[in-house]
Order: sequence, then structure tokens, then C-alpha cells
Amino acid sequence: MKNFLQAVTLKQIRKMSLGDAIIAGTAFVYNLTIVTRNIDDFNWLSKLNLINSFQR
Repeated sequence: MKNFLQAVTLKQIRKMSLGDAIIAGTAFVYNLTIVTRNIDDFNWLSKLNLINSFQR
């Protein structure tokens, strides 16, 4: 439930897709690292751990 509330908060702060908001909210709540090719959608979240596994 905490990850859902975090996702709703993120979606209200910035226009982002519901899927991205759920991913980011879950990562915040459980202190997870997001591995994605599209880090631009998450870069504005400074406390979020991101890895672009496709970057050389």
C-alpha cells in the first residue's frame, strides 16, 4: 500500500505515466535500484538509484 501512495504522490508532482510512477514508488519504498534503458523518465528523482545497463 505504501508503494501505491508513493506512486500517486509522484504522479501528482510530475506528469509521468502510471507505470513509471508505480515503478518509482515501489523503488522508493523498498529502497530498490531501477535498471532501465529509459533513465530520462526517472532522472528528476534525485534519491532514486538508477542503472542504465545499455550505456557503454
